[in-house]
Amino acid sequence: MPTKNRVAIGDEVALVAEAERLKRLGDQNFEKVYGPKTAGFNITNDVRALKEVKMVANEQVTNIPQQQVAPVQTPVQPVVDEQMPKAEVLLCPHCGLELPNFEQKPDELSSDPETRLAQIAERLKKLNPSAPSAEQIKAWKGIHGDVFVLSLGERVFLYRYLKRQEYIQFNATPNIETWPEHVVEEKIFEKCVLWPRTDAIAQVSFPAGLVTAVVQQVRLQSLFLDPSYVAQWTFKI
Repeated sequence: MPTKNRVAIGDEVALVAEAERLKRLGDQNFEKVYGPKTAGFNITNDVRALKEVKMVANEQVTNIPQQQVAPVQTPVQPVVDEQMPKAEVLLCPHCGLELPNFEQKPDELSSDPETRLAQIAERLKKLNPSAPSAEQIKAWKGIHGDVFVLSLGERVFLYRYLKRQEYIQFNATPNIETWPEHVVEEKIFEKCVLWPRTDAIAQVSFPAGLVTAVVQQVRLQSLFLDPSYVAQWTFKI
């Protein structure tokens, strides 16, 4: 046992000595590259020094300085089309949704629900003679609860939210998990858009993202919201 202890101690001393030697060698190599007191950082000199101690290849000597050059930042000038005036955004003061612009300011909409409904119906009639009357919209509100108006350029839609029972029945459709997303969107669009009523033939000529844009708003008003967003309105009692 005593002999083994002396051997162990001797090995430990040898390891410490070797570690010290490697540390001194490492310090010397570091000073060869950067010098004992490097003032500042010079990429050209440092790459040259790294090449001398075989720490970089020859092709890297020319590539590295070029990669360190910051790209010239060209200021981006906003593109302004002077021939296209900005459309005035018209918002409903009741629901906050965008309404079609009929050269009438938002503050001209009445705060009274009945009067406001008549004003919106009148504006829709100016846009399209086949638009529903105030009485028809009021009947929809009585059936579905809330009715929303969405203006996408020259296209205006009246829609409602998807009800919970409809959602459950919809998900009970056989093989619904195999349906493409565009088929699901078209089914929701058909069920929840109250006006104008369109068929599959009319939808063929729609802009590709139109149905998706409307269905996204239907889902939003149906309260399919991001949990992180809902969490902002949740408070611990």
